Amino acid sequence: MNFMSFYSQSAKYLIQNPDSDYAVCSFELSSLNEVSEWHGPITGNKLVKYFADSLKAVLPNAHYMTRDGHSIFHVFASVNNQNQFLHSINELFKNKKLYLEDEILSFSFSGGICFFHGSEEPEFSYFVERSDIARKNVAEKQHAFLVYDDNMEKRVVWEQKIASTMTEALENKEFKVYMQPKYRISDEMIIGSEALVRWISPKFG
Repeated sequence: MNFMSFYSQSAKYLIQNPDSDYAVCSFELSSLNEVSEWHGPITGNKLVKYFADSLKAVLPNAHYMTRDGHSIFHVFASVNNQNQFLHSINELFKNKKLYLEDEILSFSFSGGICFFHGSEEPEFSYFVERSDIARKNVAEKQHAFLVYDDNMEKRVVWEQKIASTMTEALENKEFKVYMQPKYRISDEMIIGSEALVRWISPKFG
């Protein structure tokens, strides 16, 4: 299923079934590039298929799944019990080996989960974005997953607030440039400088 179909079909399912709990999961198969580079694209494709099949196996209540780009997967699933759902995800993370004819390949991936109720107002894209944010909060290439929570939401709101005021800050000349000299010890000479920009904001300090 392509990404646009994933969006439209999931959104349609939510409209028709608003009284249930759901999750959007975002996974990055972080070692895919490495596997494809060292073992070839055929092995890389085998890993993609194996990972997709593993997602289907541990998430039987999944309604739709898509591979977005090269190594990102999204899953939309019903959730009967969050603890059981998280247990299923943990089982997925335990199984991180691809068995080939002549060798066993270990691979790594990270994940983010956004739980929500079908009656919540935001569009489906909102929950996909939040699952992506949770995934990106996992340290790079770590074999782990995170659930989107209030702390992440506060951070997102704060970043959006900062970004929305930057144009006004430029117009008000709130950004100040400072030149930091580069000093060469051997002959005690200043050989250049680097620019540092500070935002002196009356709103944010």
